[in-house]
Amino acid sequence: MLLRIRRLQHALVTLCCASLLPACVSVDFTGGDGKAVEKLAVLRGVVTSVNGDPLEDVEVEAGKASAATSGKGRYELEVAASEKRVRFALDGYVNGFRSPALDKDIPTQLDVTLLPRAEAVQLDAAVGGVAAGQPGVSVRIPAEAFVDDSGNAVTGTVDVYVSPFDPSEANQRAAAPELVSEVGGERQLLESLGMVDIRVRQDDETLGLETGKALELSIPLPDDSEPAATISFWSFDESKSLWVKSGKATFDPETNAYVGMAEHVGLWSVGQVIRATCICGLVEQSGAGALPRARVEVSGVSYFGSSSAQTGGDGRFCVAVGKDSDVDVIAYDSSNGVESKEVRSKSADTLVPPRASDARCVDVGTWKVAKD
Repeated sequence: MLLRIRRLQHALVTLCCASLLPACVSVDFTGGDGKAVEKLAVLRGVVTSVNGDPLEDVEVEAGKASAATSGKGRYELEVAASEKRVRFALDGYVNGFRSPALDKDIPTQLDVTLLPRAEAVQLDAAVGGVAAGQPGVSVRIPAEAFVDDSGNAVTGTVDVYVSPFDPSEANQRAAAPELVSEVGGERQLLESLGMVDIRVRQDDETLGLETGKALELSIPLPDDSEPAATISFWSFDESKSLWVKSGKATFDPETNAYVGMAEHVGLWSVGQVIRATCICGLVEQSGAGALPRARVEVSGVSYFGSSSAQTGGDGRFCVAVGKDSDVDVIAYDSSNGVESKEVRSKSADTLVPPRASDARCVDVGTWKVAKD
């Protein structure tokens, strides 16, 4: 009898949530076995291209949940509140990845930018060759380098997509995953001096790299940047939504580019760890006080990096940024309710992400945005 009552309670609450606004986002239950049912949260937002146009039919996937964007680029889905990875995929664009902090009680707004994928370069898989992208990015491919999903060697013509991100362009940097790594259990901020996404396909199948093979990537240095002889080479771990150090890249003065060996296809970056400090602020709904769960995104002005945070129940946020740096801080709740400010960080060393109670964080004021 008790099991039947619990099932009836679950059905009634599900029916109520289906008929109400998205504010009904989470209910805690225990199942028939006495175990807690996983808490759910609402994730929503708008997906646009780097030129600001909304993108339709983008697949938004977070764990077992998925949805597609509307003609206006909007999406909404219920996901596990513990989910740390969200993927955005649309044919013709580089996949986007984010790691939002979800709340089971308040919908989380997450707007995303996607970078158009470069045109395919066709090569003979048995022979290999060089596939060039713009501006000046290239990948040297050895012979017999690719395998299919079953690990079988691929022959014939393959399509190689070399899609660079220009870290000096804010809209392209916004399309890249957040520049955060993890070393020894501690998170670190990164500065990217160049980034490229490498994908290989044959017909409709995505290909991988044969074990023991490597791609030689050449990534140009941004204008006015001072080169070091070597720099860290980073690959993006899509399963963890984190950057992983994967060796070194060497500067080639003849091409003004860093050259590194990539052991798998995917997203790669040349860059360095930067010392982090923190800034804090308050996000308010225009005319209505503190705004909880507003999204805050930071883009470096004096360095090529990014980070993000969300406000707590009191509307306050603290976010990691580069030390002694100029940064753009953008706060939003609705996709149209946005305020941006450029602020200057200070020099105290702090954690990534920072603790809200850390007195070394600098208060940089109030942002006023519209609530969705």
